[in-house]
Amino acid sequence: MAIFYDVFEPGEKPAAFARLLELIDDFDGHMDTGILGARVIFHVLSAFDRADLAYEMITRPDYPSYGNWIARGATSLWEDFHPEGTPVNSLNHHFFGDISSWFIQSLTGIVLNPEGDDISRLDIAPHFVEALTHAEAFHIAPAGKISVSWKRDGEDVFLTLEAPEGLHGSIRAPKGWLLPGEMGVLPLASGQYRLKKAR
Repeated sequence: MAIFYDVFEPGEKPAAFARLLELIDDFDGHMDTGILGARVIFHVLSAFDRADLAYEMITRPDYPSYGNWIARGATSLWEDFHPEGTPVNSLNHHFFGDISSWFIQSLTGIVLNPEGDDISRLDIAPHFVEALTHAEAFHIAPAGKISVSWKRDGEDVFLTLEAPEGLHGSIRAPKGWLLPGEMGVLPLASGQYRLKKAR
């Protein structure tokens, strides 16, 4: 949580993140957080270009994970992560619900008002998690519907963006990828983009 909420000085963050990775490894790649930590851990991993690890932690079928809930028949968010065979307090609980914003913000990259001071700013910064062949999401903003989808095509990725007029911002290639013109960042504009791996 301290990384997410900028408690550390910028120069301290890499060491703090390295320690977070050690803690995740100590817990065999599982979540080991409470409700508040679960809200931020996946966003922190993505901010340090480890969306792949976040996705793996979320989807793994063994306890504790969201994937374990699904393997056990969950069709909603439960109140807690308990091993199979132990009672669950509530089978419809919103506390672990920030996972949906992680899917939208990290996998498809829809980040509206990233600094919290400009509702007309939209940045698109997806993460192409290796375990996925495609991802898509939309967000209904005050200006209208924003939709992003991406799909692998061989070694390339096609990204399609539809954004309403009146928004400004950027499209950012994930680490190790390039937008058309071998650019890492382009001005925000609806359209289709072929991204290539950086050589």
